[in-house]
Amino acid sequence: MLVISNNVHLPDAEIELTAIRAQGAGGQNVNKVSSAMHLRFDINASSLPPFYKERLLALSDSRITSDGVIVLKAQQYRTQEQNRADALLRLSELIVNAAKVEKKRRPTRPTLGPRPEGWSPRANAARSRPVAEKWISEYDRPFKIGRRASRTALPRWSAGTIIVTIVRRSASHAFLDAPRPLCDVERYHAQVRKR
Repeated sequence: MLVISNNVHLPDAEIELTAIRAQGAGGQNVNKVSSAMHLRFDINASSLPPFYKERLLALSDSRITSDGVIVLKAQQYRTQEQNRADALLRLSELIVNAAKVEKKRRPTRPTLGPRPEGWSPRANAARSRPVAEKWISEYDRPFKIGRRASRTALPRWSAGTIIVTIVRRSASHAFLDAPRPLCDVERYHAQVRKR
């Protein structure tokens, strides 16, 4: 009896096994001994449940004939017993794999795409800052002039007042030498110096 699953068993009478001579290399012994096994299993005449029969007959497998008969040839091993066990194992694997139901594909979620305008709370906070704070935050990080990155101003905090130190790293840049309008912080320091 061939066990397919807990509920499905195939009696030996439904499986037709015939010993034949193996093909290929094997010396003189291959011509004398019938070590290969030829297995035939009629799907329609078997005691398989209807679900198994439908799934097997729907397969487009070269091992299943148009009449619904599974034909397997086992000649991998040297002995008849091993080839018989191999043929039965391949038959059970074919039936089990045919009965497997594929899971339905769940579609993946679409990508979020580009962020909408005003999506980040930090971006909104930066837009609502006063002009002086914007100027400090802009000059707090380097920006490119030509091919070199240059830091034009560094904010310094000392005793509650803002001291902005202008740093000129390269006098060859026309941008640094050109007159620049004063910002609110520079106006404040200019007034303090006049007093």
